[in-house]
Amino acid sequence: MAETAPGSPSSDSQEPQMDENVINSPMNTDLEKQTDVPAVKGLNESRIELLARVQNLKKDLQEWRGKLDTQVKTYREELGELRSTLNIEVEQLRTEFQELRSTLKKQLDATSGLAGLDPGSMAPKAEQPATALSTLTSN
Repeated sequence: MAETAPGSPSSDSQEPQMDENVINSPMNTDLEKQTDVPAVKGLNESRIELLARVQNLKKDLQEWRGKLDTQVKTYREELGELRSTLNIEVEQLRTEFQELRSTLKKQLDATSGLAGLDPGSMAPKAEQPATALSTLTSN
């Protein structure tokens, strides 16, 4: 918290401390004689209550910030874990896709080899898997 100026209430006390010089000054006593004393007391009590409320609000704000910081930290950790898990799964899918691509290419090569043995019946069918392979490799 910020430091308080001399003569101002400290943040540790619930009630404000009034400077004795201000309370006992001739100007202050003259003012009390001229005004209604219960009104001044009421204002002082109201001021004390307001200062107490401000202190409580500051305390509540600090607690709220602490809770919010804790939540943010927890969510960041969870997001980091999710990101790592996602990256691992994406890498596994890439590996599986490469394996499937390799298997498909071997099957296409084998099919092309068979098509070369019987050019009359297998030639048109051999062109279709080659087109499928080129589609897969372009993605």
